[in-house]
Amino acid sequence: MARLGGCATAAELRSLVTPGALNSAVQRGAVERLARGVYGLPVLGPDRLAAIAYDGVLSYTSAAVAWGLPVLVRPEKPHVTVPAQRRPRPGRPAELHWAPVSAAERAARLTSPLRTVLDCSRVLPFGEALAVADAALSTWGLTKDELEAGADALRGPGRPNAVRVACEAIRARRAFSSRCCGAC
Repeated sequence: MARLGGCATAAELRSLVTPGALNSAVQRGAVERLARGVYGLPVLGPDRLAAIAYDGVLSYTSAAVAWGLPVLVRPEKPHVTVPAQRRPRPGRPAELHWAPVSAAERAARLTSPLRTVLDCSRVLPFGEALAVADAALSTWGLTKDELEAGADALRGPGRPNAVRVACEAIRARRAFSSRCCGAC
């Protein structure tokens, strides 16, 4: 299963192991049954296993934690974004969100650094969101232009807070410039 990225469907495993061997691995705790016909290795951790169980991606503060960004309060349940208009299969306890998910995010089971910052900026209190944005700018190679464009392109709930966070994070990095987001 490690060669398959740490997770696999029962159909994928049938060609590799017998049903008895799979059941034995589940009973020993070497493999976890995540959802009907979906299995994963415990080494992936509970958050990634939840994302796999729902066939989604880690998002919001769960993604920030996975990227090593600071969060004041670690989420009690993992935040998982499921592709829009998809009914998720039943899985572990999680905070579910529905939105488009890119192929790269699906492959990584994790939202991109930019999307993580923007998602957090929409829902977290200003100071917490600013800490996430500032850390992403300084440690993950997120550029000021990417953050500005991403915040400016947002629509819907939480946009004003996300724009404010982006403007303030950019302003702090542009000490000698008066230019900020066009939306400020």
